[in-house]
Amino acid sequence: MIVIGGGPSGATAAFVLAKAGMSVLLLDAAVFPRDKLCGGLLSRRAEKTYKAVFEKPWDPAIEFASHGAVFFDGHSKIQSVEHVWPTYFTSRTKFDAHLLAQAAAAGVVVQEQRRALHVYAPDSRVQAAGGPDIQADFIIGCEGVNSPTARGVGLPPLSRRRLAAGLEVHIPRDLFSRQPDKPEIYFRLAEWGYAWLFPKRDCVTVGMAGLVQKNRNLKGNFTRFLSGLNGGRLPEVRWKGHPIPFGNYRARPGKANILLAGDAAGLVEPVTGEGIAFAMESGRYAAQAILAAAAAGRPDSALSRYLESYSRITALFRQARIMRHLVFQRLTQPIFLRVLARSQTVATRYLDLLAAEIGYGEYARFLAKVLIRRFLV
Repeated sequence: MIVIGGGPSGATAAFVLAKAGMSVLLLDAAVFPRDKLCGGLLSRRAEKTYKAVFEKPWDPAIEFASHGAVFFDGHSKIQSVEHVWPTYFTSRTKFDAHLLAQAAAAGVVVQEQRRALHVYAPDSRVQAAGGPDIQADFIIGCEGVNSPTARGVGLPPLSRRRLAAGLEVHIPRDLFSRQPDKPEIYFRLAEWGYAWLFPKRDCVTVGMAGLVQKNRNLKGNFTRFLSGLNGGRLPEVRWKGHPIPFGNYRARPGKANILLAGDAAGLVEPVTGEGIAFAMESGRYAAQAILAAAAAGRPDSALSRYLESYSRITALFRQARIMRHLVFQRLTQPIFLRVLARSQTVATRYLDLLAAEIGYGEYARFLAKVLIRRFLV
């Protein structure tokens, strides 16, 4: 069994498989701990999935917890709420290493600095840098948007039209102009996206993301946003950028005995941008499908088994795609923001959605009713 990629989806899949007694090899191009573009938000959904899979508490990887959020229209604060469910914040440097260490302790053989160059679907073979080709009964590709596993099974690249671009920077707290204690969400600074400020223990993470085709000058917008947040000064810290599959999921995440999970399957939620929870969920589902296929002596049935659980995620994403038209569409967004400014319920239910305490369909219906009522008044 080969898992390509040691992020949350890969580490989760590898851990589940190894705990079930399978021989698992995990390949990653990096050396852990390593950093990754990600706001580092861990929702209650992520917490539930983590606790269902892993054995050790995640506390060593948590850098901050908050029971609320602040919402902005541009740079103007329009709403601040407290919330019963905590939102956690981590650095991917710590969190991914924490997951991967548990996978290794469970028996996964981890080979770092082994970039997967190509996957040959007919004989389930992986060509990796620094050694001979490796063959396995099953392969899970968890290596991100530009997945060689996806190419190897003949799947097209994720649609550029639906890809988002993300920019992000970590600013040490002693270099920042203030000390926030809640996550801050900024609308109308990026088209079909948003900007954010997430508090951490020793830093704040500031980012911006939006659909590529809608944002011709994301870097310029991010520069102005960052300067405005920090009292007119640009912090002398390194930026990062990366493509994000913003609801741009794959309908068929693999072929036969070769599966895709996490960003390789396009599993970043298209309203909140949450990815870690769905990465862990899909890694777990892929591993469970492989265990069932192996038990049945039918490796080629892994994809069909995976689709049974994978469809739970994509059903949520289809509802979220509809909902984001209410949140990001130019006609409805100003109305949404006016309602958000006047109603704490809109904000608290948004956080309920992030906590997986209500569904996307329920929130979309609630939001549509509120917007229609406001539009008609």
